[in-house]
Amino acid sequence: MDEDEMPRRGVRTVTFRYTIQKKVLTSRAFVVNHKGSVYVLSPVCTHLGCLVNWHRKKNQFLCPCHGGKYDIEGRVVDGPPPKPLTRLPFRISDGKLHIGMKV
Repeated sequence: MDEDEMPRRGVRTVTFRYTIQKKVLTSRAFVVNHKGSVYVLSPVCTHLGCLVNWHRKKNQFLCPCHGGKYDIEGRVVDGPPPKPLTRLPFRISDGKLHIGMKV
C-alpha cells in the first residue's frame, strides 16, 4: 500500500502477500489511524480464529462466528474472545507500507 493510501483516520482493510518456504500467500489486515497513532491489526478473532469485519457505523470489529466485539484499538468489548486482536509488525519505507507476519 502506498503511504498516501493509508487512512487519514479510521480503518482501511488491505490485502497483502508474503512468502513462506518459497510459497507466496495472500492475507488481509486492518490499517488503523486512530487519535494520531497508526497500527496494523490482524483480522483473526482470538476466540476460534474466524475473520472479523470492521463495522464503521458501530465503530467496532465484529466476529460473525460467536459475536465477539473489539473496539477500534482491537481491545475486547464483548463476547468470548480471550484477548485483543493481534497487532502486526509494519514499517513505512520509500513511501510504502510493509506489513510483516509472525508465523
